Amino acid sequence: MSKLSVCGWVLVVVLGVFGSTAVRAEQAPAAGADGSRGQASEARSESSGALTPSRRARLEAGDAEFSEERFGDPDLAEQFYVNSRLGPLRTRGPNPTVGTGTISPDLYFPALKHIRSMPRFSSARNAPYPSLAARSAAPFDPFAATPPEAVGTWTNLGPSNQGGRTRALLIDPVNPSILYAGGVAGGMWKSTDGGASWSALTDQMANLAVVSLAFEPGNSNVIYAGTGEGFGNSDAIRGAGIFKSADAGASWSQLASTNNSNFYYSMKIGVSPRNTQRVWAATGTGIFRSLDAGSSWTQVIDASAVGGCNDIAMQNQGASGFVFVACGRATSQGTVYRGDDTDTSTPTSVLSLSGQGRSSIAIAPSDESVVYVMASQRNAGGGPGTYGLHGIYRSASNGASGSFVTQRQGNVAPANTAQKINQLLLSNPVIALLTECGFGSSSFLNQGWYDNALAVDPLDPNIVWAGGVDLWRSDNAGVDWGTASYWWFDKGIDPEYHHADQHGIVFHPQYNGTSNRIVFATSDGGVERTDNARAPVNTTLAQICGSPVSNGTAWIDRNTGYVTSQFYDGAVYPNGMTYFGGLQDNGTQRGNSSSSDWSTLIGGDGGYAAVNTLGDSDPANDVLFAENTGKSLQRSTNGGATFSSVSGAITGTGFLFIAPFAMNEGNRQQIWTGGFDIWRSTNQGTSWARATGSSGTCGNGSISAFATHPLDGNRVLIGMSDGCFHYNTAALSAPNTGTWPGGGTLASGFISSMAWDPNDVNVAYATVSAFGIPSVYKTTTGGVGWSPSVGSGPTSIPQIPALSVVVNPNDSQQVFVGTDLGVFTSTDGGVNWNVENSGFARTPVEALKVDQNGTRLFAFTHGRGVWSTRICNPCLNSVGGTVNGLAPGNTVTLRNNGGDDLLVPDDGNFLFPAPVIDGSPYAVTVFAQPTTPSQTCLVSNGSGTIAGVDIADVAVACSINTYLVGGTVAGLAAGASVSVQNNGGDTRVLSTNAAFDFPTALPDESSYAVTISAQPAAGFQQVCWVNRGSGVLAGANISSVRIQCVDLSDLIFRDGFD
Repeated sequence: MSKLSVCGWVLVVVLGVFGSTAVRAEQAPAAGADGSRGQASEARSESSGALTPSRRARLEAGDAEFSEERFGDPDLAEQFYVNSRLGPLRTRGPNPTVGTGTISPDLYFPALKHIRSMPRFSSARNAPYPSLAARSAAPFDPFAATPPEAVGTWTNLGPSNQGGRTRALLIDPVNPSILYAGGVAGGMWKSTDGGASWSALTDQMANLAVVSLAFEPGNSNVIYAGTGEGFGNSDAIRGAGIFKSADAGASWSQLASTNNSNFYYSMKIGVSPRNTQRVWAATGTGIFRSLDAGSSWTQVIDASAVGGCNDIAMQNQGASGFVFVACGRATSQGTVYRGDDTDTSTPTSVLSLSGQGRSSIAIAPSDESVVYVMASQRNAGGGPGTYGLHGIYRSASNGASGSFVTQRQGNVAPANTAQKINQLLLSNPVIALLTECGFGSSSFLNQGWYDNALAVDPLDPNIVWAGGVDLWRSDNAGVDWGTASYWWFDKGIDPEYHHADQHGIVFHPQYNGTSNRIVFATSDGGVERTDNARAPVNTTLAQICGSPVSNGTAWIDRNTGYVTSQFYDGAVYPNGMTYFGGLQDNGTQRGNSSSSDWSTLIGGDGGYAAVNTLGDSDPANDVLFAENTGKSLQRSTNGGATFSSVSGAITGTGFLFIAPFAMNEGNRQQIWTGGFDIWRSTNQGTSWARATGSSGTCGNGSISAFATHPLDGNRVLIGMSDGCFHYNTAALSAPNTGTWPGGGTLASGFISSMAWDPNDVNVAYATVSAFGIPSVYKTTTGGVGWSPSVGSGPTSIPQIPALSVVVNPNDSQQVFVGTDLGVFTSTDGGVNWNVENSGFARTPVEALKVDQNGTRLFAFTHGRGVWSTRICNPCLNSVGGTVNGLAPGNTVTLRNNGGDDLLVPDDGNFLFPAPVIDGSPYAVTVFAQPTTPSQTCLVSNGSGTIAGVDIADVAVACSINTYLVGGTVAGLAAGASVSVQNNGGDTRVLSTNAAFDFPTALPDESSYAVTISAQPAAGFQQVCWVNRGSGVLAGANISSVRIQCVDLSDLIFRDGFD
């Protein structure tokens, strides 16, 4: 699921009741348009075989496995995210924090304006730069999409193969290779190759919460984007109205008329095909209509009492048509309205049933009189229960009131397993069927308030797609259903895998049901595509339990470059070449410098991370730590191949949704974690000891930050979620009684991170996640006393949530802080601050890490993946490149600047171990050539002067040496000639008694075989033969072949030839 970029909102449950519309009990025809159920339906009963071991293991683990590896928790994740930014987070005591607060984009505007006046600093260049305001007189625009001058050198590291929550997707009807996607925490993106790759459009906009997109009919250069996620989830991101682009997404502007509370949640936009000046918007307060392309708006339906409206569907054909809107969210009464698509119509209720909650609408493109509605339950009811399926409803009469027929009723107790399967469209199907599958206990995990998408096949009004936790399809007008995806299969291995939590289903504009059956689906994992939207689906119990139907729906990941993933924390291997971290809803993933694609280590919601490479070069024995939510610390001792829990011995409560843990970088055996208590391990989690009394921490919060000094493991700092803090100078021997020193309040906010100066046991920093108060604090007394370290005037750090802090290990005066709006740096120990991140998106930086040498800074963001920039200490640059053509088993030794030698054993990238100071020369040569076989390697682009960037284009091209085969001729009569061949093909005609070579050189270690191909002409009465004519080349030319010729008359008196 997802967190947010810079905004959040409160879940407000308001119960309102609209009039209920009678629903007839007749069933719509089950047959397709051609009178048959079609080939896809006939193939449904065919299963692809037994469970794989991986799937069986998951099912056998039952609830325990799925609870950790499932798809995350959209409520708790964002409740944690929002509340950790809105002041003290109290988890115990008389006034605990309950519900979810509201984060307004307005809270960031003063900071954005202030950032323009701040000086900038490039750690990659070790150089200051003037403020953006000093470089441009343009007025402040918090929504400007034009990126600032990038003075730093930040590189996005991915994951390029993992998207984040995506609720909106558009495909250009004129050029279907052009796609637009809206990331709830990643902004606007564009693909020009059908989704094979993506580029960001709005990295510098202040609000990234794009949840709806719409083209202007007939002009796909004009795009509307609605912001603000108001579907009822506590993680919803409050938006900033509707934005518009007139140049295919190159630039965007906020519609001034939507800069108000009516458009904080602009959840669906529809532009009339009959009059493109007429625009409809479903928002958090109702339905609005514009008659001037968004310049002004009139409210048509006031739905504020039920949480607003969330869906719009429009009949697009003909001179007249209807517009349908769905209102009501979460536990509020759901209602579907219909009105004429005109300038003056007022939509009226056509479907409002008892217990109906959030609803989605889909109109059949091939017969627009057919309208479908999928509704979730807003209360317990029957069947799956709250947020499960209420029902699938169908009208064949243009959605008129009273015309909707119940195709599949969800809010009744199922009579059998088949009926239960058909009620699971908005539930987690495998968990709901664990008992029936023969594994564990079934339970209903319903998310109809969150996952609720509906679409109709463009050519067949009876083929309907639905999106809940998984994707489903019905081939008989919504009566019977089968799954078209499996969230719990293995990504990259099982073609049926599709990320959980579906939000959109979009057919290709050229879909024809035969040669083009492409459909895209958006989810909490980004964008995926199937090329056969009519493949068989899974309707039987065995199939849904993990033995999918043969030739079923296969999904292709379309997230390359769509970097919208949301990290909580990350860890960097000592060499800085490998890194991993915990993500919202996408597990713990690992990447390395060779590729921007990452691999998944564990599933579910990820969290904090740590690594110990044991100081050797064997990655197979690396020790990795990761977690899911709460108390869930896991350890791998085989480089991440498998993980097992190491938190079983930890007791107590109070662990945050994302519970911090810390490894001492000076002694990696020492691990700290906790909730209300402080827990310590001195053997990497094999055993644990409580280091304080039960619930012995201060205040009314939970532990939210740890810092352990690499020079002295006894020095440990503790930050609490309510702003309280502890310190200890004898932490390794702290008993399981009493409390630690400290206990005062550092700040009235959530202490998000703490970090020691690695060179000084008395200096440390802490960040506070809050608005309007100092966000960075410093101690010079080992944690005893703290004071703000935020600067003043233009060099003050903005008063917005600060999330992470790290000190440059090579320069204690340089401090980096990650905030909700990027990275800031101080070069004087926190006295003054500069903007550091003028090279990547304005997105929350949850964790900052440096490599062991302190030469690279890594930023793990919540919405735009992971970024890295170098740190000058002084400015050091790597020198490297690629080797090509090296023979298997061979090695080449390269040398830089006459002394830095590097043995390269294979083709591929190489990097000299010693970096070069900026401004210094580099000169790469071959020190030792390959010998077996003999090769010559030549260097190109091998010399120059470092100019502020790493050198990565040195090219070493190796080729196997070649040698000539030859020898001498003796005894050949004057005027005669003899023809010889090497290896049956390389021919020479020899006519003199002299040395000779064959014209074709041979690679070293190849064989040669010289033979006579034509004797001298008969008139010369001679015969020739070869001595020493075969062998294997061994690093030198062959000159020992001998061609001996004699007269035939000489042979009469000989017993034989030589």
